[in-house]
Formats: sequence, C-alpha cells, structure tokens
Amino acid sequence: MKELLTMKLIKKSEAVNVFEHLLPFLLHPNTWIRAETRSFILFLADPLNNYFSKGEAFCKLRPKLLKYLKTGYLVFDMSPEDFRVEKLREPFDRESYQKFLDPASDFHELKAELRGENYTVFELMENVLVQTRQYKQTFERGVFDKNQAYQQKADASLGEIIKKRVIKSSHLKPTM
Repeated sequence: MKELLTMKLIKKSEAVNVFEHLLPFLLHPNTWIRAETRSFILFLADPLNNYFSKGEAFCKLRPKLLKYLKTGYLVFDMSPEDFRVEKLREPFDRESYQKFLDPASDFHELKAELRGENYTVFELMENVLVQTRQYKQTFERGVFDKNQAYQQKADASLGEIIKKRVIKSSHLKPTM
C-alpha cells in the first residue's frame, strides 16, 4: 500500500477510505499486522510524503484514530514519537479471535461472553471479524469444491484411459 501512495496511485479520498478500513487492524492479535498498519498510517500522515499536511492529518485522520487508543492517551501530531504502540488499546485476544473465525461457533453467543476491554476491542473489530469469517468459509468451500472438481476430472480421465485400453485389448487377437 505504501508503494501505491509513494507513486501517487491513490487519491486522498481513497487514502482516507483505506485508512478507515485499516484502523481495526491496529487491534489484530498478530503483531506484524498491527505494526504494518501503524506504519501505513504514519506514512500517510507524514507531511514529507506530500499526502496530508500536519493540519489535514490532525483534522481528518486523528479523530478516527482516537477510539483505537487507550483511555487517557492522545496523539497530537501523528509522528512516530507521538503515535507509539504503547498508546494503542490491547489487541484482541487470539483465543477469542480464533473462536470467532471458527464457522462451527455461534457468533452471537461468543459476542455475549465477552467482557470489559475485550468487548470494546471486539466492537471496533466486528466488521473485520465478520468479513474474515465469511472469506474463510468461502475460501475453504472453494478449495473443497476445487479439489472435488480435480478429483472428478482425474476419475473421468482414468475412466477414459481404462476404457481405451479395454477397447484396444478387445481388438487384439491372441496369437498361438
């Protein structure tokens, strides 16, 4: 994404849209995903990259970022020194994350079990969890369907080979 920004292939309005979609990933259980999301935000907010001035970053990006920060913490100038990882809310619990992605689990029942900070984080990540769960189900179904199609094709090919050999062998006359 940063490369697309560097080459100016993303307009400001689209960059804000991408920014909004990436914000929940600041709470993802995976450290690398959180770090890359923060890196993208810092790149976008850096006035040296000529995307947003300090004022634009303060007015357009900062307000959307505030709910992802721990209570009592603020970010003023969107610099690496100011927008530190320590200021972010605790990430979503990995165990809960895995449960939400499991198609066999009841999404609403799991949501009702959450308490405190984990529930707040869940609310911020709910759309990501729903979309990831749907994607995972579609992907697994697609892989299964694809494997099933390959198997049927292989069975058909094998059937054709056997049929051809049977036909060829029936044309051969035993020699004595």
